[in-house]
Amino acid sequence: MGCFGSKERPPTDIKKKTEEGKKIYSWDKEKRNVDPADFIISKRTGETIVKAPGSIGGQQFVIEDCTDCKIFLCDYTDSVSIDYCTNCYIFVGPVGGSIFIRNCKDVKAVVACQQFRTRDCVDCDFLLYSMTQPIIETSENMRFGCFQFNYDGLKDQFSKSKLVVWNNQWSNIYDFSPSSNNWTLLPPEQATLESLHFPSLPPFPNTSSDDINASEKSVVVPKTWGTRLKPSDMSMFVMFYGENRESTAYTTLSQLQSNPEFIVLQTKSSILTSSQVDNLFPEKEFTTDGLKDGVIGFEIVGEDCISKFSPFLSTLKDVHFSKNYQDAEREAGTFFGQVSLQME
Repeated sequence: MGCFGSKERPPTDIKKKTEEGKKIYSWDKEKRNVDPADFIISKRTGETIVKAPGSIGGQQFVIEDCTDCKIFLCDYTDSVSIDYCTNCYIFVGPVGGSIFIRNCKDVKAVVACQQFRTRDCVDCDFLLYSMTQPIIETSENMRFGCFQFNYDGLKDQFSKSKLVVWNNQWSNIYDFSPSSNNWTLLPPEQATLESLHFPSLPPFPNTSSDDINASEKSVVVPKTWGTRLKPSDMSMFVMFYGENRESTAYTTLSQLQSNPEFIVLQTKSSILTSSQVDNLFPEKEFTTDGLKDGVIGFEIVGEDCISKFSPFLSTLKDVHFSKNYQDAEREAGTFFGQVSLQME
């Protein structure tokens, strides 16, 4: 603010004067240009509705009172509420906060969020990414599988929402009102977009079906086995480190996709403390400085997985993997146990 009698500062791109003499800042102008109606889908029946990347931009979003609809929120949001929807297919891109689903029936949804909660829902299927423990309450016949979806820009939206793609707790369900028929994990063969008859994503403006199909074939969130019963007692621990750890981890995922005899049980990304490094590698194979940028850990399961998959891993740089099944059990238990405690 200037003193009495001082010359008025000319308006700039950052702040301007209105006719009344009040200053309007650029961020206030942006807020005033936001129409709340753009972030509500209400009382729709039998429609296909697509919110393309860039159309929401981190705002809160509401879906309510919809029936027989196909809804795609292909942008990142702050929070989402879905209420009183029936027989709908719903995709929700990365939610930086919570998604709350209430009083819904026969909904099939693919959701990525920081916190997932349902209340008073019946007969719903979810392919889920949740960075914290999913919570259900007074809900029945809820079925869960691992998140599967992709389109151009989805990975960047995860980053904007501060969601770590490797840290997915989709199968670690907490039920506030426990009962035997409240929830279950979908069998692997049913936990797919195809098995749920999930509709294909319509092309965005200035894109084609070929562009959408090409994106869908690549992986953003690893498809993990979760807390289902292991199909084999043979497992191996793999750790990626160094500045290229993420691209190396994705290269490994692509290789695993072409080897259906192996499954990814779980993945986690973390920065390890010096004591955690010492617990994980008592032989001092690594130091904290060597892992200071963070690590990504996989637990891979499958018959003879160490002997069969080690030759491929040996071709990669900055990768540690178990040399025998005894080490694999200890390393996986130590790494995932420590990281889980760190995330609580």
